Amino acid sequence: MIEDAIARIVADAVRGAVAPLAAEVAQLRRALDDRDRWITRADAAGRLGVSLDTIDRSIVDGSIVAQRVGRAVRVDAASLVPASEAEITRMAHGARS
Repeated sequence: MIEDAIARIVADAVRGAVAPLAAEVAQLRRALDDRDRWITRADAAGRLGVSLDTIDRSIVDGSIVAQRVGRAVRVDAASLVPASEAEITRMAHGARS
């Protein structure tokens, strides 16, 4: 009886400890499966010809989709749309103020 109770308690504790790790592994697997879709912030900046700060601001304002993968941030390449001249000017003026 006591052994069964201890076994249940231990099993519940292990499940609770493993669940977050399993979720992180699943997220990393999805990121690896979509390797060409999810790129680094630096790659995104290079593709658009803008600074990392501009990429970060765009992530914060939601105009670029990003997700955290472990400790890294990956940008959805499909969300990268080259800015028009008017948008570039607006962003430049916004960065100065």
